[in-house]
Amino acid sequence: LTLPQLTLQSEGTATLTSNITLKDFLPDEVRARLQLNNFKAIDKLGSEAFINGAIALDGRWPNLSVQGDLGIPRASFRLSFFNMGGNAVNKDVILVREQAAAKAKAKAKKADMKIGEPDVWKNLAVNLDVQAPGNVWVDDRVAKIEASINIFVRKTQGGELTYYGKVRALNGQVFIMGREFQVTKGIVDLPAKPGQDPFLDAQITYEMTDVTLFAEASGPVSDFKVTLGGDPPISENDWIAYLLFGKPAGALSQEQYGAVAAETFGGLATRVILQDFLGMARPLTKGLTVSYQHRSDPLYRDDPYQVVIQYRINKRFSVQSQVGGRNTGGDVLFNLDF
Repeated sequence: LTLPQLTLQSEGTATLTSNITLKDFLPDEVRARLQLNNFKAIDKLGSEAFINGAIALDGRWPNLSVQGDLGIPRASFRLSFFNMGGNAVNKDVILVREQAAAKAKAKAKKADMKIGEPDVWKNLAVNLDVQAPGNVWVDDRVAKIEASINIFVRKTQGGELTYYGKVRALNGQVFIMGREFQVTKGIVDLPAKPGQDPFLDAQITYEMTDVTLFAEASGPVSDFKVTLGGDPPISENDWIAYLLFGKPAGALSQEQYGAVAAETFGGLATRVILQDFLGMARPLTKGLTVSYQHRSDPLYRDDPYQVVIQYRINKRFSVQSQVGGRNTGGDVLFNLDF
């Protein structure tokens, strides 16, 4: 079976050629080549990515090997590509840890039923490198970050598929409540062990006249720890006060301090500021969610930021309270969705 040339066009091109020798109408010797030239592989939800490179598939069935080098000349992603809000992940994005857990469960079920993996997958060897020295952007209203990518996909005959490497932030800004934080460090380590969580190590800073605010995130991506601080050292109350009003908590009015106290209640500032603005805040408990809101209408010109606490009683009915400098006691709203 010979495929002289199949060309797919998506701004650039992806060209496939192959030659498969049959034996008793089954594949015997396989040789295939895929050449990518500035091919747009992703175009969804305002995100796009282009790929260059080549992939080769060779071998005698079922002992095949995949080798190749792929480069990403440019890419731009909106945060909505990875997260559709409210913990609902875009169906086109597969989370590594969830995929690994699903594979482990499926593997155990197949073992119980004495169903083995197909020989072609079990014997497949993979040696694939994905590189992007830069020009890969997260470009959204809350973040503009350039990153480099070095990922290695490996599999030995009889082994499991693994992917490891680093995604590193080269430069960028994160916008929190109208202030432009600089990305001073951002590394995501992908471990070689299947099912193990990627590890996050990141820092953003914002320089003010008398203090430099920083926020650090470190740990497994499924449960990373966020630390707020400053240079010189400051408390979390002062951190929020500087962020909201540009001065320490001791210099605030009573109304302003009430807003700061609401932000730091129960140590929730790290959730509200660094997780919820990315659309990743998880409920504190079943039905209870804390989020942050920026009001743009003239009535709230002097106090645009509010903490929103919502408790969902059932699918259609919820209770919501908003706390800020203008309403330090909190407004209670009853919502009926229909």
